[in-house]
Amino acid sequence: MTTKTSTLRFAAIQMTPELGNVDANLRKALALVQEAIAAEAEWIVLPEFFTTGMAFDDSLLNGHQPLDGEPVKRLQSVATQSGVTIGGSFLAESQSHVYNTFVLVTPDGQVFSHDKDFPSGPIEHAYYAGAEDAEFLRLLRERGIDISDRSIPARATNNASGQFVTNNARIGVALCWEMIRHRTVARLRSKVDVVLGCSAWPTIDPDVGFPGMTRDEVIQLNTTLVHMVQQAPRQLAELLGVPVIHANLVGPVRSTKLFDRTVDVVTRFCGDSRIVDCHGRTLARRS
Repeated sequence: MTTKTSTLRFAAIQMTPELGNVDANLRKALALVQEAIAAEAEWIVLPEFFTTGMAFDDSLLNGHQPLDGEPVKRLQSVATQSGVTIGGSFLAESQSHVYNTFVLVTPDGQVFSHDKDFPSGPIEHAYYAGAEDAEFLRLLRERGIDISDRSIPARATNNASGQFVTNNARIGVALCWEMIRHRTVARLRSKVDVVLGCSAWPTIDPDVGFPGMTRDEVIQLNTTLVHMVQQAPRQLAELLGVPVIHANLVGPVRSTKLFDRTVDVVTRFCGDSRIVDCHGRTLARRS
């Protein structure tokens, strides 16, 4: 899926991951990147967790990669050879911790990186620390949730603002639920020309169900989640006055032995990747 402005051509990659299989997902992602390059894309955005997918599954325990490891090296190789800029997020190990890191690689080999502020939901919490873990714990305590005082330190080289200047463009980055946080608008307003967003935005299979919820409640939740993923890039574009390119995963994954280690849940990444203009109007969309 690509769209062209007066000066730049963007592509948002939508892909179905093979849960926890880094090698297979890298091959798939790079093949889709090559398709985008063949369609003359200059800027290419991959989904969140494009190397692993996201679910509660033991395969993800070994799914993280060094921040300067194979995923970045492979993206750098394509970017420099083809003269394109590529971004996407993966479970990245740095300083003995794992973060959800968006990397942006440029044709001249530069690498910019931004760690997602907070994990979204109980599954993500099992696999990485947010870049603002101390703030996250503070917010939990404000809501009466008893939590350990121990927080994970932020990565020393993290660009917390999510603002990069490259190729004479001011780039903003927002990962999944960062797109719907007011604090994201505050850090990016009047400071970027375009936002690159990526997600692993799910719904829940109502036939399998979710602990503590009726089937009708799951269906109602799914309606809300789909509405959120459809509106998030549009609203962010309207609030910031810049185009938003949003790449999401698509397809089902199974979380095994969730919560009390006895419950299985099937989530379905809901796709709906899209490119919107500065007024929030959809220019291109993949269902």
